[in-house]
Amino acid sequence: MNKPFTYCVGETLYPVIVTYRKMKTIRFRYRDGAFYVSCPRFTSRLTIEKGLNKFGAKLIADATKSQPIGRDYAYLFGQKIPLSFPAGDFSFVSGEQIAYRNKDEFEAKMKKFFQRYLESRVRFFETRMGITPPYKVRARKMSSRYGSNSRGTHSLTFSTILYHYHPDIIDSVVVHELAHYFVFNHSKKFYDIVIKYCPYYQTLHHKLKKGIFA
Repeated sequence: MNKPFTYCVGETLYPVIVTYRKMKTIRFRYRDGAFYVSCPRFTSRLTIEKGLNKFGAKLIADATKSQPIGRDYAYLFGQKIPLSFPAGDFSFVSGEQIAYRNKDEFEAKMKKFFQRYLESRVRFFETRMGITPPYKVRARKMSSRYGSNSRGTHSLTFSTILYHYHPDIIDSVVVHELAHYFVFNHSKKFYDIVIKYCPYYQTLHHKLKKGIFA
């Protein structure tokens, strides 16, 4: 490990902790107010600083952006709600109360609630868009997409990450997947349908991609 030095981003100085390893590439990380750099032996400080010039600001931004669930809160339908783990409860505007003993139980109960919520939103937009028969709807963890439309099973699947987002953002994903009923690609014709039923789709999609929950 090399002697730590400091690196300035904006007007703030951050400690840089460098570890030399038997490796071929340089790895930059940021946590707890410091940069951690793992790099090949004999990597110069100048090379490390060039990497920090390129990645430093983004690493800080990514580390400090809002997370869907924290130690004492969760974003639920775009609202930051105080939670207490391992036990607690909260109420939605609808009056439905959800009690939980730990984070796993919280997520399991939220999945069931979100499943019912999605079904109601899908039925609403199916009626508006003139889609029959009704789709099967399910919610599950998905790492690479927010929703999917299966022609073979006539079903829609949505990522449970969505219940952290504002209802308008959730609706934009619902409309997107339902639009595939008419056009099963992402052509201009497809997005014309999406925007017809979700006029602010581009703005909402931007928030979704950037992890802006409200």
